[in-house]
Amino acid sequence: MLSLTWSSNGYHIASGGDDGLIKVWDLRKKKAHRSIPAHGSIITNLQYDNESSEILGSSRFDGTDKLWSGRDYRLLRTLEGHQGKVSDVAFDYGSEQGKKTRTPTIASCGFDKTFKVWK
Repeated sequence: MLSLTWSSNGYHIASGGDDGLIKVWDLRKKKAHRSIPAHGSIITNLQYDNESSEILGSSRFDGTDKLWSGRDYRLLRTLEGHQGKVSDVAFDYGSEQGKKTRTPTIASCGFDKTFKVWK
């Protein structure tokens, strides 16, 4: 395993590694709840959105981020734009004048020494 993230429900942890799989662990049952063949290369980072865990973001060495449903773990969107390995993904639900939005702004950074902001 190379990356971990907690779900906001407190009992699911998602892990990713060099096998390209995302595994969602149910700590109540002490076993993998889901195994998602997410990427064909190393998963460098996983991150649930910190509001509701409705989105799970994954970064990988092929230059893409992927967004997964935090409920049924289906692929929602692939984000492409980095020229090389992607190292991190983050979410923000803040908006103008302090109001929260339903759709997060997503940021990613990579080994190309850039960060991207996605709406």
